[in-house]
Amino acid sequence: MRTTIGIPASPPKTMRPWEATKTVTAGPGQVLRFPFKDPLTGIDYNNAKEVTARYKSWLQNGEVNYWGHVTPQRYDYFSFSWNLGFRIIYLKENFDMAFTRLMSTSDYTIETANTLYGAQLGAMLEMNPSNCWTWTFMIKGAGFFN
Repeated sequence: MRTTIGIPASPPKTMRPWEATKTVTAGPGQVLRFPFKDPLTGIDYNNAKEVTARYKSWLQNGEVNYWGHVTPQRYDYFSFSWNLGFRIIYLKENFDMAFTRLMSTSDYTIETANTLYGAQLGAMLEMNPSNCWTWTFMIKGAGFFN
């Protein structure tokens, strides 16, 4: 059995930040409010004429794997390999709301971040129907700590 250690040639995968913004303006005779459970908490956020909400999310992922090849890759018609590795996932989210009434603006902000890390185990099956074609089927699973 041949073993290899695989480290991604590119840096850890970083997805572009995802962002969305929406502005709502109250029509004539209408007011905007945020439905807090405690009415005293939401006093600054009631009777607004305009509300702007913005949501932003970042997701990053990286992994290092040790591959064990049970059968040779790209030689036999079927090739089977297994992997044991380490994976880390980072998620950060921001949610901002700005309530405008009269001449003042009240901001409401939520920020959260989470880093998951843990061991992963996987398997790979390759089908090699010709010298030019290889079909790869891979499955990975991980248990994470927070």
